[in-house]
Amino acid sequence: MDKIGDRVKLPLSFDPQLMQEDLERLQTTDWIDHFVTQNYDGAWSVIPLRGPAGATHPVMMIYSDPTCTEFADTPFLETTQYFPQFWHRYIVPFKLRV
Repeated sequence: MDKIGDRVKLPLSFDPQLMQEDLERLQTTDWIDHFVTQNYDGAWSVIPLRGPAGATHPVMMIYSDPTCTEFADTPFLETTQYFPQFWHRYIVPFKLRV
């Protein structure tokens, strides 16, 4: 069996300036505090870029439903310009099997 080191370089390339600009756009949005506070200390906030298909409330967009098999871009992702290009270029569509 081949030994895998402690890191792997993925064959990804992107424009860091465009990524930064999209991140700055998202900074103007109210991020959602993580709701399972017993699992961490300090501050933990999130913004859903993809979530369960049909979810309309941000908390439902970040909820990790183990039975969910269909996912969709959220309105948050739609406010960005470069993230969707990167996402759809590198992230292979998948469907969870339960």
